[in-house]
Amino acid sequence: MAVPITPQRAREALADLVHGSPQPFPLDEAALLLAVDAYPELDFDACRRGLDDLAAQVNELAGPDPGPMERVAALRRGIFEAGGFQGDRDHYYDAQNSYLNRVLQRRRGIPITLSIVVMAVGSRLRWPLSGVNFPYHFLVTTPNGAAPLAIDPFAGGLVVAEQELRHRWRQAELPETPLRQMLAAAEPRRIILRVLNNLKVIHTGRQEYELAVEPVEKMMLLEPEEPGHLRDLGYLLTRGKHHAEAIQQFRRYLDQSPEAKDRQFIERLLMQLERQAARWN
Repeated sequence: MAVPITPQRAREALADLVHGSPQPFPLDEAALLLAVDAYPELDFDACRRGLDDLAAQVNELAGPDPGPMERVAALRRGIFEAGGFQGDRDHYYDAQNSYLNRVLQRRRGIPITLSIVVMAVGSRLRWPLSGVNFPYHFLVTTPNGAAPLAIDPFAGGLVVAEQELRHRWRQAELPETPLRQMLAAAEPRRIILRVLNNLKVIHTGRQEYELAVEPVEKMMLLEPEEPGHLRDLGYLLTRGKHHAEAIQQFRRYLDQSPEAKDRQFIERLLMQLERQAARWN
């Protein structure tokens, strides 16, 4: 039986994976490392075997030398029809839907985690698949001549027609853009950051501030150049009544963002926290 990885070691491994080489890093490995804080007994080997089995099933369905449409059809049949994966419409904001191990166990997920399943299967088969930070639903694309095919994992792996893509684009009030630019591949680090941001939003909305701290700390590991994470961590620590730690993070934010638009607001908040801390000492 595999020895569980500690949360601290999981964070170190995540940082090594994202900032190391070779690149791009495997999204499924990074997504599993995200889950160790919430699931310290996570069985990495079992999750990998589950993805391996899905890939074998999809490969068998695709047949020899499949083209883009045959690959998409095999993904849909193998993962969503035979595999039973589907979008969790009833409990969309359940945190389990953002953890890959639970998505694999429950066969339920949100667009981005279902997309990670699809891309993990494609990676095992050496099929060219990319994630797309599209409005409303995260998508997966694969090359297909002049225009890539856009796959919606939350809709059971269906191909999204260009007309529907443009409709969603306009609904998001985005400027007219060529289709290839609309479907530009997301950098793997951006995909993992989006998963973490989902968790931050879910836990903050439920006033689970201690739990919301964990994804922000991981976002800081993956994106140390972004001072906004320090500010967000300060807010969460304030809500969680960890005022001394909040003061430290706000000071770091101001040091790293001398021209921040919210500087005056943060300075006032910092003064209030420092006055409170002085009364307790």
